Amino acid sequence: LDYLNENPKTVQRHLRKTRTAVKQMHWAMTSLLQHKDSPWRGLEVRASLVEHGAVKLLELVKAGIAVGKFNAVHEEEFGKLVDNLHRLYMDIFERRGQELLRGAISTERKVIHILPESGGRLPDGTKVILQELKSRADLNGKGGVIS
Repeated sequence: LDYLNENPKTVQRHLRKTRTAVKQMHWAMTSLLQHKDSPWRGLEVRASLVEHGAVKLLELVKAGIAVGKFNAVHEEEFGKLVDNLHRLYMDIFERRGQELLRGAISTERKVIHILPESGGRLPDGTKVILQELKSRADLNGKGGVIS
């Protein structure tokens, strides 16, 4: 509340930047809803809450600047906005972490068969080139697919 009383224009500028960034992110979320693997799926409500909170707080700050003072309502709305922003950030951070973990696991599954010491069978659909065949030298250098 002290910072808002001392520098209301600075707070207003930062709120506008936050609102613009969240608006763009919300647009991206709704645009990518059609993709089932979209990391934004399910976060539209949180982004909408943040966007609405930023707009509401901007209106309150504008009124507070006109009157020349700020009160507990401003502080309460600012607290709500910060909570919603934090929740949205944590959800995005968590989803991105899960996405990276899934990618690492799927890559490990692919690589584990290729490692010479694994002794494992290559997964179906893997493209291979035949080499060092002594019994059928005519097939050396030819490609194939594991089935």
